[in-house]
Amino acid sequence: MIVTLTPNPSLDLLFGADRLVWDDANRIPMPRRRAGGQGVNLVRAIRSLAPEARAVAVAPLGGAAGAELEALLAAEATPLHRVALDGETRVFVGVRERATGRSLLLNPRGPAAPPDLAEALLEAVEAALVGRPDGGEAARTESAGAGWVVCCGSLLPGLPVDLYARVGRLARARGARFVPDCDGDALAAAVSGGADLLVPNGHEAGRLVGWTVERPDEAARAGRALLDRAPRVVVTLGAAGVVAVEGAAPRGPGASLRP
Repeated sequence: MIVTLTPNPSLDLLFGADRLVWDDANRIPMPRRRAGGQGVNLVRAIRSLAPEARAVAVAPLGGAAGAELEALLAAEATPLHRVALDGETRVFVGVRERATGRSLLLNPRGPAAPPDLAEALLEAVEAALVGRPDGGEAARTESAGAGWVVCCGSLLPGLPVDLYARVGRLARARGARFVPDCDGDALAAAVSGGADLLVPNGHEAGRLVGWTVERPDEAARAGRALLDRAPRVVVTLGAAGVVAVEGAAPRGPGASLRP
């Protein structure tokens, strides 16, 4: 089982325009509407590449935008474990200017998280990991000791910065492997307890190690420096490619990176 946690999903409105103008009306076609969020995208990709794989996205959803996001995922058969959210799921707006290839991205921070949301998300991750929404003991016994948990993207305002670190401890207690795919303080807290795989981009890796990471040699050096946090580090550099560094054998049952 592969479980992704996306604490701050979005309903994506994706526009296209020949050219954008400022301080005037842009007359453009209606947008493409898509369920967004890194963990949602990961489950979508897993299901596309390996339809037989067991994968589910855990995400808090609220309001009309959350209801539409849930409906979009149901329509495309992307598995979802929904956590009820007081407040409106954020709406992301992207506009691509075809004449230049540039994009305008409007990315709200999201609604404030209620005090009990962190515990609700942890319970949902555990229930999804053991393969049953109610997290019953029979499911725990059957499914314990297998799987991956991937924490993806930004935290809703008000969620504790150590949420991903807590998810990592939960994953290890269930015999699952842990991947934090985030940035800033949430990533620093998550890797302090160790991970099984790190996948930062150059900017994120640079913030972890304290130096600029733009070239493959710098990414390799950063990857080696991060091997005390994870046995495998993959640093992405956009058009410059990807650098993968491997060290000690991964923790937990088995030694394969395959789900």
